[in-house]
Amino acid sequence: MAATAAASPPFFAVKKVATTNGTFVISRLSKAAMLTVTMVRKTDNSGYRLFIMPELENYPQEEIAAAGYINRVIEKEIMRAPEQYLWVHRRFKTRPEGEPSLYR
Repeated sequence: MAATAAASPPFFAVKKVATTNGTFVISRLSKAAMLTVTMVRKTDNSGYRLFIMPELENYPQEEIAAAGYINRVIEKEIMRAPEQYLWVHRRFKTRPEGEPSLYR
């Protein structure tokens, strides 16, 4: 999806984040249950713990609200083990139109 077609809901402390609506589109078209699946490395490095959460409920049907909903779900899962999230990934390199770069 082009950055200009993306929604711009908040993600953590960043108020406007270019966010794809792909999850929303797949959900709407397939009518499949949407689950959150997260893998967290065990603190003793003996393996991983897999979290499979119940079906997401009250998923918004409006595109921008749905993108914000998904961002909140992702934030919650990151907070399980924030030290394991790939913070160096340039998640915010594509900015909503008119918004300044966060990397300069």
